Amino acid sequence: MKKITIVSETKIGSPFIAKFSSEAEMQSWLDSCLSKNKFGLPERPELDAEGNPTGNILPAEFQVSIEDISAQVEQEKINAEALEFLAKTDFKVLRHLRDKTLGKQPKMSEEEYLALESQRDQAAAKIVR
Repeated sequence: MKKITIVSETKIGSPFIAKFSSEAEMQSWLDSCLSKNKFGLPERPELDAEGNPTGNILPAEFQVSIEDISAQVEQEKINAEALEFLAKTDFKVLRHLRDKTLGKQPKMSEEEYLALESQRDQAAAKIVR
């Protein structure tokens, strides 16, 4: 997955940010936008009053930055799965501790509870922020 950020030097506002699943898709989109000068003019020769090149090169009116975010997207999926597991098992932990505190027979055995806590610990360790 690629993330492209385009900052225009001539247009006021936030930078344009887009995400693409493939390099080809991103490059096709970028080429199309640049050919239409959507973000400003590209690097070009300076012209005098008669339209002749002066020998100077004018800088592009925008900056393009491309970043591979595949690892970040994958980590977000891992985080979401781990957080979902933790959320779905919170009540089991609370119920077990509450039952023990109130002197009731817990729904889980101590071995089941420890196994669940071990799974929760492993899930929590996978979360990266």
